[in-house]
Amino acid sequence: SNAGTELDTEGDAFRIAFGDVIQAVRFAMDAQRSLLQVSWSKRVRKIRPFRRQKDPSGVVIFAGPRVRMGIHLAKPGEFDMKQHRVFMTPVVTGEGWRLAHLLSECGAGGQVLASDAVCTA
Repeated sequence: SNAGTELDTEGDAFRIAFGDVIQAVRFAMDAQRSLLQVSWSKRVRKIRPFRRQKDPSGVVIFAGPRVRMGIHLAKPGEFDMKQHRVFMTPVVTGEGWRLAHLLSECGAGGQVLASDAVCTA
């Protein structure tokens, strides 16, 4: 629904490119809200990091597994895109791609980190 294209996966991570920054932010927020709405099994809810947490006003802010996400708006020249020789899928490299990767690795579960380029777009 947010028109993203999955570019690659690595372990339990995946990277998605969007046509614009609004689509990327919308996707991340929708995904976090969707995870919050899942009826996780009692077995999952018993795991300490997956327990329900509320903010000081009593609103549930975490329930179940937490997923960290990072968003960066890479400008032309900050990334290169080629085609994988065997799988014929896009392969992205470059400084913008590296920054997006680092943002996704730096957050805590349940956080969406955005670069300055995203915040000022």
